[in-house]
Amino acid sequence: MESIWVLSAALPMYQQHGLDTYAAETLFACLIGIVLVLIAMPWRYFWQQFVMAKGERWRDANDG
Repeated sequence: MESIWVLSAALPMYQQHGLDTYAAETLFACLIGIVLVLIAMPWRYFWQQFVMAKGERWRDANDG
């Protein structure tokens, strides 16, 4: 959710006229949250389960 706010609200606000104090503090808190999630993410599990694992068919080929 933090990345959505950063991309949809903070970035356009920063590009147009800069951030006010409240927006700057919120941006800092969101960026800290994003960094902590990236650090805490079990990347080996993510890679094995979501990138390298074989996918299952959504339906049988004979269901046509």
